Amino acid sequence: MVDQSNVHERTFSPSLDERTDFLQQLITCFGFLPDRQQALEDIIRLCSDEDKTLRGKAINTLGTFFIELSGTEKEKVWNRLLELLRTEDPEVWKAVALSIVSAFGYMPEKRKAWDFLLRLAEDESSYVRTRAVEVLILLFPSMPDREKIWADFIALAGSEHGEVRELASNAFILIYLTWKIENRSGKAC
Repeated sequence: MVDQSNVHERTFSPSLDERTDFLQQLITCFGFLPDRQQALEDIIRLCSDEDKTLRGKAINTLGTFFIELSGTEKEKVWNRLLELLRTEDPEVWKAVALSIVSAFGYMPEKRKAWDFLLRLAEDESSYVRTRAVEVLILLFPSMPDREKIWADFIALAGSEHGEVRELASNAFILIYLTWKIENRSGKAC
């Protein structure tokens, strides 16, 4: 059994090797730790580590463990992922986007998360706007309300921001083809 208090202290270590080892121990033992809340807080803290590689691994860990979390824990992790989505660091953003896509299917309030991403699609930062629309495109198959998706992409296609308009317009082809394939395979459209 891992001594969780010893592992917890290592999240503050100046040594990258110790912080990396700590994260690996958490990944391996997460389900068996006596204080999962503390372990989750430690992983969330490592999502802001100065080392990009470690930060990316911590972010990916949140997406991987999402299915195992309680409702309160899921909400905390989801909110952290959405905060991290505002980053303009491409590598961190990629890890966040993948974690969001992994976790989205297990979100009880998909509509709330979707609406937050829609707001980011109108962010003042061009980078954040573009990334938010890219995540929306990846998530649309997981959204149950097809009419809302269609209306949201129509609204995005009318955005004042050219990159948002272009991505949304291009997404119509993907949305249409996905729904057409689902109809042929007997799924509801």
